[in-house]
Amino acid sequence: MIAEVDVVFVMNTLLKLRRVFGHLKLANRGIFLEAGSGPGKNVYVAALTHSWQRCVGIDMRQSFTDHATRLKLRFDDDTCSFLTEKQRQERDNDSIDFVCGNFFDTDLLVTASVVYVDLTCMPSDPLRRFTNMLDDLATAAVVITLTRPLDTSKFFLLWTDPHVATSWGTTTAFIYERKPPTGDDDDDDDDDHNVHDE
Repeated sequence: MIAEVDVVFVMNTLLKLRRVFGHLKLANRGIFLEAGSGPGKNVYVAALTHSWQRCVGIDMRQSFTDHATRLKLRFDDDTCSFLTEKQRQERDNDSIDFVCGNFFDTDLLVTASVVYVDLTCMPSDPLRRFTNMLDDLATAAVVITLTRPLDTSKFFLLWTDPHVATSWGTTTAFIYERKPPTGDDDDDDDDDHNVHDE
């Protein structure tokens, strides 16, 4: 059984990024990527919330990837019918994609403007490798993690949400923004700023 997060959290987080912090402007449509996307619910929620250049879910389980891909038709015919005509025109169903594989083996991660990942069960070694990959994200890219914070000085912590409902209980989310590069990123030990606890 997959541990699922309340999709309202995903939507509210993306809306807060746009309305409060100024991310997700239509002029810069960006790429949403979920690492470990399961049946794809969060990817579709992201697609409803913003007009992305691309929404991608990556999962190692073929059955989940196939299921998520099959939902495209229902998403287009049913869910999108609740959007305004303008909103529907801004959203391209072909931009929603699900990839079966290991995100460590692709370069999709470093192209994203928003990365969502549940770190609850990720072991320490893969977590360090994942964090090192995130360091290659562009300035102002956003990373949303569940349960475990990032151990890196290259991101600002924007805010935390300690009340995220999941299928197995309540956990904490951490929302980060990639800092601008410095002369020597390895020595960038500035304290986090713009911290807003909900």
